[in-house]
Amino acid sequence: MNAHAPSSQKQTGAALISVLLLFALITILTAQLISQTQSGIERTRWLVSDAQAYQYALGGEILARQILWQQHQDLKAEGISISPVPQALPIYQPEYGEIAIEIVDLQGQLNLNNAIGSDTQKASLTRLFGTLLLKPELAQVLGDWVDADNTPLPGGAEDSAYLSLTPPYRTADRKINSSSELLALKGIDAELLSEIMPWLTALPEPTAINPNTASAEILSLLIPGLSGEQVLNFRETNPPGFLSVSEFLAADISAGLEINPELLTVSSRYYGLKIRASINDRNSWLSSIISIDTETSELTLQKRTLGKTSEFNHTDLFKTEQAEQNDTETISLH
Repeated sequence: MNAHAPSSQKQTGAALISVLLLFALITILTAQLISQTQSGIERTRWLVSDAQAYQYALGGEILARQILWQQHQDLKAEGISISPVPQALPIYQPEYGEIAIEIVDLQGQLNLNNAIGSDTQKASLTRLFGTLLLKPELAQVLGDWVDADNTPLPGGAEDSAYLSLTPPYRTADRKINSSSELLALKGIDAELLSEIMPWLTALPEPTAINPNTASAEILSLLIPGLSGEQVLNFRETNPPGFLSVSEFLAADISAGLEINPELLTVSSRYYGLKIRASINDRNSWLSSIISIDTETSELTLQKRTLGKTSEFNHTDLFKTEQAEQNDTETISLH
């Protein structure tokens, strides 16, 4: 009996070690499973919050459209035949989140698709490129980019100028879809584009400039001799601004200047909507371009873009310190 005792004890010890190893392995696997489950739960929470933030952003777009529609109706009821002049809006705070909205009159900016407009509208692009970039020929390059033929304008560039590049490509032969498309044009790089981007937009058709919403820089650029600052002072002291193009042309600030009325309008048709929606530290950015029928006040969505970079990011009324903190928190969660 005693002779077998050491062997039995060894077997018992081995069994005990095996059980301990098994329990250790089970503990490790359980810990990993719990960690993976927690990560999955957190990821699901992020995805749900992202989806909710996007829905909040869409709600912000609907609210902005309603605000524009109501402003247009109010002006019509007062017998004022101008388009709404966007004002700063408060930050809206739905449950567990917030929605910041900015409305931009895109006809306060220079429309790149004026390249297919009248001679007066084309001349405004020549002044833009010539004054700001000292490259007036870029207006011809843009003209060739959007026109349907393959005959270069004087100083312009058609397919032959691009097919020798690496990689080769052709001119678009259609309207500009986004201001960033200028990067594809001969003679324009990112540095040059950044200098003029704040004044640019790309709308579905050629458009006139609205003196009630254009910046002082745009007005001074497009109308030689005009003081853009004086126009802004007039708007501040005489809201809602000029009630007609005729009033603008007859104003003291325009006296003695040769201004083609075709260049101007007080009834804008295109607006940009910038939305930032956040919930549970997750953000959603949305930029939309809408058109408004000046007769019926009907609003039509022309374009919607998701992402933080806006097509019309020359201003940012809702980029507060809190928003920057939220940006950092959002990035750190990835």
